Amino acid sequence: MKPLLALVSLLVLAVVANTAAAATYVYTAGSNYTTVTGAYTTAMAVTGSFNTASPLPANLANVNIGPSGSNLVTAWSFNDGLNTLTNLNSAPFVLTPSNFTVSTNATGQITAFQFVVVGPLPPNTVGQTMNGIAVLNASPYQSIIASGVCNSLTANQCSAIGIGPSTSTAYGSSAAGAFVLAAVPAVPAPMLTPALLALLTGILLAFVFVRTRSLRG
Repeated sequence: MKPLLALVSLLVLAVVANTAAAATYVYTAGSNYTTVTGAYTTAMAVTGSFNTASPLPANLANVNIGPSGSNLVTAWSFNDGLNTLTNLNSAPFVLTPSNFTVSTNATGQITAFQFVVVGPLPPNTVGQTMNGIAVLNASPYQSIIASGVCNSLTANQCSAIGIGPSTSTAYGSSAAGAFVLAAVPAVPAPMLTPALLALLTGILLAFVFVRTRSLRG
């Protein structure tokens, strides 16, 4: 009987463990663009956010949390005033080893960061029109290109974006932005799938049957 109860407890704990609250980190720009060309203006700045499955751990030191690192980031979205790049239409820039890196303090707040995304998604081709957004806590704090031209590839991803006849660029180098953790929603109550519910019901019925027979004996 005790093994049956122990198994039920383990299954319930497993369900609860899979309900960790997701977290959203919102980017607050330190300043508008200071240098612009083409369609960008100095009234614009980068806005955006990224999501993780749970709040970032404390005391990270330049840890890659992106798809090529620890893969803690589940989604991202950055808007530069003209274009919006997300995990559905962009990828981390291939030639930036420190891309998607963050550092955190003792309470898990982000103290340093570097995010560079380019789109569209690979596979890319030389001559293809590309957009890119970079935000980091060192100058230039925001570096933007729209309608650039892919000049070269690494594997199948654009690794150099040049200036074309329709290219617009923007830089914001007067002050750094910051990523702030939005309110983390409460962990929802665990939801049992039909299969797991049937398994738990069967175990409990077996426990009741065995317990009843032992009492009658």
